[in-house]
Amino acid sequence: MLSKNSNTLIYIVIFIVGALLLIPGLGMVPLFDWDENNFAECAREMVVTGNYFNVQINFEPFWQKPPLFFWLQAACMHIFGINEFAARFPNACVGIATFMSLYYIGNKHFNSTFGLTWVLCYAGSFLPHFYFKSGIIDPVFNLFIFWSIYHLYLLTKSHSWQYAIWAGIFMGLANLTKGPVALLIIGVVSLIYIIITLQINAKILLQILTVSLTSLAVSALWFGYDMYKNGTWFIETFIKYQITLLTTGDAGHGQPVYYHPLVLWIGCFPASIFAMGALARIDHDYERKQRFITWMRLLFWIALIIFSIVKTKIVHYSSVCYFPITFLAALYLSSKQDKKQTFVYIVLAFTGILLALAIATTPYVLRLKEYIIPYIKDPFAVQMLLDAPPHFTGWESVVALFTVFGILYYLLSKYRYKAWVLFGYCIITLQLVFYLYIPKIERIVQGNMIDYFKQHADKDVYVTVLGFKSFAQYFYTKRQPDYDKRAINEFWLIFEPGIKPTYFITKVDRDIYGLTETMVETGRKGGYVFYKRK
Repeated sequence: MLSKNSNTLIYIVIFIVGALLLIPGLGMVPLFDWDENNFAECAREMVVTGNYFNVQINFEPFWQKPPLFFWLQAACMHIFGINEFAARFPNACVGIATFMSLYYIGNKHFNSTFGLTWVLCYAGSFLPHFYFKSGIIDPVFNLFIFWSIYHLYLLTKSHSWQYAIWAGIFMGLANLTKGPVALLIIGVVSLIYIIITLQINAKILLQILTVSLTSLAVSALWFGYDMYKNGTWFIETFIKYQITLLTTGDAGHGQPVYYHPLVLWIGCFPASIFAMGALARIDHDYERKQRFITWMRLLFWIALIIFSIVKTKIVHYSSVCYFPITFLAALYLSSKQDKKQTFVYIVLAFTGILLALAIATTPYVLRLKEYIIPYIKDPFAVQMLLDAPPHFTGWESVVALFTVFGILYYLLSKYRYKAWVLFGYCIITLQLVFYLYIPKIERIVQGNMIDYFKQHADKDVYVTVLGFKSFAQYFYTKRQPDYDKRAINEFWLIFEPGIKPTYFITKVDRDIYGLTETMVETGRKGGYVFYKRK
């Protein structure tokens, strides 16, 4: 057991290293469509209108998300200004809180080595790391779900009423962050655990009721007051939207049933490989910890099954699985069993080589575009590549070697903490990708569009998109509350006589309804076409 001073030092180190990994460079790259721009715009509109109660987009009611995450972003915008850094800063803070939570739980219920391994598994895996540098809702949402699940575990262990209250509080906060899917995940995991352990008695039922009522009370702080103030419009529309996500491939995000297993396998590398090893066997080294292991396994399988069944599949929907995946990876790596499964080594090497090749070859895509373009069927992507300057020098490919070195070291070394070295190499890879790859990729994919919006910021003009969906025009033109609501209708912008200067942006493969007689093309670049109304 570590002394209290040693533990305090570890927390300080985790805090400092987490801050150094996650905070620098947050404002380096413009926000990405759709989600980053969407959420940052909701927060920006709270700031410019002073209306923090009603969520808006383009100063119209926005019914897809509750307000908690936008409140965090708006608070940061008051401190740092309305910019990309402020929009992403909440998730960086959540990342640090996540790392410290993982160490606390791992150290408390296993040992300090396990806690540090869990932190490294999370920080050194690809998508879990990058999401803390983003401006999307899910890192906050997932942490509240995880904290609720953890306190439910403590509740089943000690039956203390305080854990029931805390579990309900975090469940309610998750509901205020993204909606009732949190209640679905936590509720199903809890129900299955109670059924398989046969822990059903009057006290358990009363404590479950306490969790539910506490969650309802926290949720009512906003949902309830909104219903009192505005009626049932928001809640009805919000629920209908959630049902749409569950039953249809909303916004073109229909994917095959194996989509999320594939995303988690590749996106959570290398933790996902070790988690496979943990899922493939019963670890007798931690028999006294089976209760917590069961909760983590249930969280993984229930979340994965739910998001594989629903029709709308987006890469970050299954991100709550990052917690059990990294836990299971730490469990596998902390095992005292000498014999590891051969298939883990094979899958680790195979997946690592694929990712390293993807990283290494990306800088050469633009240099070899004349050979690649014949195989691309998307006209917009083709034009985007044709117009893109060679941002990459080719030297960026060296980044992939850090992943390769880490894999080789793990496969060949006898060092007890060789997995720490592997994740350390992966963290270096992720940091270099963030600084050397992401800005250049963003410039190619959406840079010309963002530049166009910035050119018209703070001007008394109309700017909108034609034939595709974007939220960037709101945030980057700094649209104000006095924006004419009629301008939401693009046909009004095209045909209404006597309005102020109007600018349009579309993509080369979009049908703009044969309306070019009313507009004059002012340029095209990166697959985008720019128009001004005559």
